[in-house]
Amino acid sequence: AKDTVKKYKGYLENAQDDLKKYKDMTPKQYQGEIKRRNVARGMKSIFRWAIWIALVVGYYYASRTPTYLLLKRQKQIALMKKSGNVVKGMIIGALGFLIAMPSFSVTKIKWSDGSTSEEVDLAPLAMKLIGIVMIVVLVIYAMMVILPWLVVINYLRNYQIEMVEKYFDMMMAKLRGAKQSIVS
Repeated sequence: AKDTVKKYKGYLENAQDDLKKYKDMTPKQYQGEIKRRNVARGMKSIFRWAIWIALVVGYYYASRTPTYLLLKRQKQIALMKKSGNVVKGMIIGALGFLIAMPSFSVTKIKWSDGSTSEEVDLAPLAMKLIGIVMIVVLVIYAMMVILPWLVVINYLRNYQIEMVEKYFDMMMAKLRGAKQSIVS
């Protein structure tokens, strides 16, 4: 609290100094001061924007795909789309199941004396909400686990093509060996 009071006292002293300075100015001098401040503020803003634009341009050039990978990547994307549709179907199916569940159930009870009462059970609603939250958390967690691998794979694919080809050939050899042992 003492630091805050000290900080605000400093602001107040600066404002009082500015007031004394502006009091002695003519309207033309004040107008010139305001223009000077606006130019300084504009220059800071231009500098910040230049830094952001440089970062975006740098990211663009660092992320450009080498020409020799375009065809290979198209084949990989086609394969990922096929497997992505399976995962997407599973997630949509689970969400559809949860959404189709009834949200609550009402039980009407008729007692022996002729009176009636109702009981409302909200457990299905709780199960529905918990299920949806669990699916969302699972998808977010999966992305948190998968994203670092995707970064490494994209880096290797864009800049270390020899390593990718070596590991791809190794994996294909293992898969061919597994297929042959299954067939035999």
